[in-house]
Parts: sequence; C-alpha cells; structure tokens
Amino acid sequence: ATIKRYEEQVILSRPGVMQRDLAACAGFDISHRLKDIDIPTFVLVGEKDDIITPKMAAQLKEALPRADLAVVKGAHHIPMLEAPEVFNQLLCKFVDWLQRRSP
Repeated sequence: ATIKRYEEQVILSRPGVMQRDLAACAGFDISHRLKDIDIPTFVLVGEKDDIITPKMAAQLKEALPRADLAVVKGAHHIPMLEAPEVFNQLLCKFVDWLQRRSP
C-alpha cells in the first residue's frame, strides 16, 4: 500500500517536476569530497535497484572512509518502504554500533 501511494504521488506530480529534479541531480557532483566525510555513514541499497545500483552503492562505500554498506535482498529503489522490517533492523544495528562507540 505504501509503495502504491508513492507511485501515485510521482504520477500525480506536476509535469516537469521529476525532470527538473533529475536535471538538478545530474549537475551535482561532490565525489571528490567524499574522502573528507569523517563520520560513520550508513549506505543502504536495494538488491534490485536500477537507479542507484548495488555496484554504485559499493563504490560510494569505498569512497567514504567510515562507511558501512547494507544491501536489502529483493528490494528496489525504496528499500525502507519495500522492506520496512529489514530496514529497521539494519538501521537499529547501525545506531547500536554507533552508541557502543560513543564515549
């Protein structure tokens, strides 16, 4: 039901909104600065995501000095909606890890 609602929102958005969003993203490249992000980072991707592929997510993880990568099996581009229980478990695990590391 949540995925369906998201799809409807995308379909019902004003013409050109998605194109403008994508055009803005296309010109935005900070990859050269990723190495400077010195905080723990959680990279999450759906196994079947064809927008931000698992390969791209793995490259992001490698570029970030303190990143952790999780791939949600069977999920596409919105794993937090497609597999909320799995997402919550992964996020809680990451937050627990952060809390154990804090002074």
